[in-house]
Parts: sequence; C-alpha cells; structure tokens
Amino acid sequence: MQTQSVNALPVTRTTLAFRPNDTELYVGEEKVFDLTSNNPKNVRVSTDWTRGQDIDYRLSQQNGTLRLHVLPNVPGNRTLMVRPQTERPFLIENNRRLSYSLAPLRQDFTVKSSRLRFLSVDKKEITLNEASRRQGVEIILDNGRSFDLKRTYRIEDQEEQGGPLIAELVTRSYLSNDRVLCWLRVYNTHRQTDSYLYIKENDQPKYLTNFNVSPKTSITGVQVRHRGGDWTGNQTVNPGETVDVRLEGESLQKARFHFEDVLVVPSDSSVRSETAVVYRVQVPLNIDKKRLTIFNAGQPTSHVLNVREFQRPTRSTL
Repeated sequence: MQTQSVNALPVTRTTLAFRPNDTELYVGEEKVFDLTSNNPKNVRVSTDWTRGQDIDYRLSQQNGTLRLHVLPNVPGNRTLMVRPQTERPFLIENNRRLSYSLAPLRQDFTVKSSRLRFLSVDKKEITLNEASRRQGVEIILDNGRSFDLKRTYRIEDQEEQGGPLIAELVTRSYLSNDRVLCWLRVYNTHRQTDSYLYIKENDQPKYLTNFNVSPKTSITGVQVRHRGGDWTGNQTVNPGETVDVRLEGESLQKARFHFEDVLVVPSDSSVRSETAVVYRVQVPLNIDKKRLTIFNAGQPTSHVLNVREFQRPTRSTL
C-alpha cells in the first residue's frame, strides 16, 4: 500500500490595530508608529513607499514589532488609509473564500507646514559609491524660487552651521513642471528617520529636503539552517529540501534578492534589516544544477548555494 503526503495550505487569523498617541505631523518629516498584532510575522512588510498619496506609508518589522512609517506630503487635515496584506491567508465569507487582505487602517492626521519650505526630490534612495560621489546622480527637485542656476549648494543634516557635509546640489536647468533638474553628489550616509536635510547657501539654511543615502548593498556572509539544525557556514543543500538561508552584509534592506531555480516560501522566521535577511527556500527534487546563484536586482552576486548530488538507491545483485 502506497501513501502520499499532501501539503495543506496554512490558514491563520491575524488582527492588526493602530492607536497613535500623537496625530500631528509635519510635511516631509517621516514619523514611525508601533502597530499591535496578534501575529506580527504574518503581516507583509515592504521597503517600498506608497506613492502619490497625501500621506505615503510603508510597513516594517523590527525585533518582532510591526512599525508603520508615514511621510506626509501636503499640509492640512489629512486621512491616512493603510491597506495591509498577510503572508498566509485567512477565511472569509463564512469560511468559503481565502483572503490575504486585512481590514484597512484609517487614521486622521493634522499635517503642518515646515518652518522652512520643504522641497520634494524624485529619488528617495541614493547609493553612496564612487560614481555618486564623483560624477553625481541626476535628480529632479521642487523649484525653490530663489535658486540660481549653475550654482552649488551645500546639504547638511543640521540647521546650525558646521554640520557634516551629506551632499552637494548643483542646479542645472528649470523644467516646465515648476521643478529643477540637478546633479547630486553624496559624501556621507543619511537616514530619513534621523533628521531633515538642510539645503544651505553661504552657511544659511534655505530649504528642507530629505532622502536616504546608504552604502552599496554587499553580502559578506551566507549561512544555511537545515530543518532541526543550527546555522552553519556550509552552503550545501539537498534536492527536495526546504532550508533557511541567512544573508549578512550591508544595506540589505533595500536589496531585491532572489535565488536561482528555487522557490521562496513564506516563513515565520523571516528577518529583514540593514545587516541581515533570512529567506526560506525550497530546492526542487529534480534540480539539475550543482550551484544556485543568489541574485540582487537581477544581477548575480558572488555567492551561491551548492547542491549535493542526488543519491539514487543502487540495485544490489545476489
């Protein structure tokens, strides 16, 4: 008699609540709130912001706590509508249909204008490398009205004089949509959550802006954990096996990793931070490759998973 194992789809009930103590925001200033959930690991997080809303947002997870990041774009009384998704589904309509969409979170905020005018930039993530330091990155910035073309402005992370140089802004030309085409040369790292960025002329702050400047994503180590085992530096996996893969390095949160010819499956062990990310991957039983490349944004990294050759039972003769 033959038996067959059938994998059942995991179903769970997840709740999510948002009860902020302070509902006052400022244009261009990111604010982070804690969310309450009975199953925070099942709530889908993302490093990407929503775009084009009165208040943009994203969800993250840190040390088991769900966090809601909000970034207001326009002043006034504004309503934030968050539409969270889950990693594993739950049943709705009298247990007749599966859903990944939790109930929307709705919250009213009072958004105030900044003391200095805030100028939005079209790029919120800048990579600090040799090219962005010497040649610069082309950006589009709100028109500050008093900008002089072909002029270099200093960008610091404090309003007072003598702050560290984060970047230099070189204005190039006015655009038809009341914006300015610029070169941005970056020299130091910065996180939007730390502070505003101040655009200065002759040491005097003229405008506010904000964006992230982070090092180039790099993987310094790969570890594998087999079911029931501990983390190991041995990157060998078996055909048909499901394992956890931990990537360690720098600026990993903004990376878009994927693994060659394997399936990434949702996991309660998922971790994502600037220095470490954890994926659960399923190696096909019929895999025909000895090495599985780890990619970032479609480009191969120098790291791989090694596949142990599948050992088929041999027929003995008597």
